[in-house]
Amino acid sequence: MTPTPPLRIPLEVPGDQSHYVWGDPDVFYQQVALAYAQAEAGAGRIEADYVIAGQRVRLRFAGPALPPVLTPALAHLAAPPTLKKLGQVDAPPALTIHLWEMETTGRAAPPPAWAYSNFQPNSLIEGFEADPLSVAFELGSNALSVIHHTNNTAYYWVKQAAQVPYYDRGSPLRIILHTWLSRRGVHLVHAGAVGRPEGGVLLAGRGGSGKSNTALAMLGSSLQYASDDYCLLTTTTTPPTAFSLYSTGKTHAADLDRLPFLRPAVSNAGRLDTEKALYFLYPHFPDKLIGQFPVRALLLPRVGAEARTQLRRITAAQGLAALTPSTVSQLPGIQASDFRTLVALARQVPSYVLEVGQDRDHLTGTVTDLVEALIAGAPPA
Repeated sequence: MTPTPPLRIPLEVPGDQSHYVWGDPDVFYQQVALAYAQAEAGAGRIEADYVIAGQRVRLRFAGPALPPVLTPALAHLAAPPTLKKLGQVDAPPALTIHLWEMETTGRAAPPPAWAYSNFQPNSLIEGFEADPLSVAFELGSNALSVIHHTNNTAYYWVKQAAQVPYYDRGSPLRIILHTWLSRRGVHLVHAGAVGRPEGGVLLAGRGGSGKSNTALAMLGSSLQYASDDYCLLTTTTTPPTAFSLYSTGKTHAADLDRLPFLRPAVSNAGRLDTEKALYFLYPHFPDKLIGQFPVRALLLPRVGAEARTQLRRITAAQGLAALTPSTVSQLPGIQASDFRTLVALARQVPSYVLEVGQDRDHLTGTVTDLVEALIAGAPPA
C-alpha cells in the first residue's frame, strides 16, 4: 500500500508569488512575521517592557485583546519608565515578543508547514527546532510560539484571547522565555522560591507535595515570595541565584480555608468548581514579593499528618531526584544545560525534606528559622 504524502498547504510568501512551502522554517518565520505586521497595522500597537532575570523583554501587542490576559502575572517585573533627555533614546530590549490573536485583528497565523507526525510531546515541532529558529505549538491552548535566536525576536499567536486557559494566564509565555533564557545561562525550574535579599530556599516536588501551599503560606511570615510553581535559576553565580518570573499562585479551592488572606487575590472565583484558584499577588502583596535572591538550600515539602512541621537533611542525590522529574515534565525542549544546572544546584546547596504539619504558624516559623540559619552560615544538620 502506497503511503499518502503529507498535505502541502499553499502559503503566500512576502514579495513572491503564491506557491507551496513545506518544511521550510525560514519561510514559515517570514509568514508569521508578515501576519503579525498585518494584524498590528489594522489593530494598532501596545507595548510593555519587563525586566526578567536582568534582561529587558518587550511585549508588543497587536490590539488590546491580549494584554489583560497575559500581562498581570508579569506586572511586578514591569520596567520602570525612563526619563529621556533631548536627543536620547531608550536602549533596545534584549528580546521582543510580538503577540496577536485572530478574533479581533482578523489575522490568522499562517497554516502549519509540517505534518501531524511532527508534533512532539514537549510541544516543539520536529524539524522546526534547529538554530536559529524554534517553533512550538501547544495543543492544550492552541498557541503558536516562534523564536528567532539570532534576531532575538519571538511571536505568539492564539485564535482568541478567551481560549487562553487559566494556568497559562498564571504563567504566560513559558515556552518562549524558557527557550530564549536557557541560552543565556538562566533556566526555568519547576519550584517555589521564598526568602530574603540575603538568601532563600527553593521548594521542589511533584504536584500535590505541598509546594504551592508552603510557598503561599510564607506570605504571612517575615520572608518574601518569588514563586510557588515556576522560577528562574542560574548557577553561574556562587551561590546560585533564583529569579521571580510570575507573581501568581495556584491552590485547590479547598485550600482557601487554610489561607483565607488570599481571597482578595483570587482571579477566577466563579470557576473554582473546574479550576484551581489562581491568585495574582500583585498588587495585593507588593511588599511581600521579591525579585531575586541567592539560593541557600533546596527544600522538598511533603504533606504530613502531624501538627508540627519537621525538617530532615537528605543527600544531594535525593534532592536532585525530587527536583528533576517535575522540572523535565514541565519544560519544552529540555537541554543538557538544563540538567547541568539542576546538578550544579544540588551539589552547591544542602537539601532538606520538609514534613509539612497542620499548624500553619509552626510551618512558617520552621521555614523562617531555616532561612535565617542558612543566611548566618549555620545550616542545621
